[in-house]
Amino acid sequence: LIDEARTARELKKIARDKEREVRAKELQLRRAQKARDRAVATSKKARDKQNIPKRKASSSQKSKKSKGGGDAGSQSGGASASSAAQPTTKTTMRGRNIKLPKKFE
Repeated sequence: LIDEARTARELKKIARDKEREVRAKELQLRRAQKARDRAVATSKKARDKQNIPKRKASSSQKSKKSKGGGDAGSQSGGASASSAAQPTTKTTMRGRNIKLPKKFE
């Protein structure tokens, strides 16, 4: 009776030990897989970070062309009378040139 109980306990212990070993192996495999996944993600991040610039380059501002009609003679290439008779620029007391608006010329 005592021997049977002892052998039953030993058999249960052996079964528990086997289950524990199986669980330990599964845990070890899961940890190894997780470490591999983490390493792959880290290398991917490092590779992607190299392609991202630190600062964005400012875009060049395109100059806006005025829509006003120019002198017809200057567009055609011929010398017109109005372009030849341009008034001299007005100079301030300090020596700076001022371009007056057309209505004051």
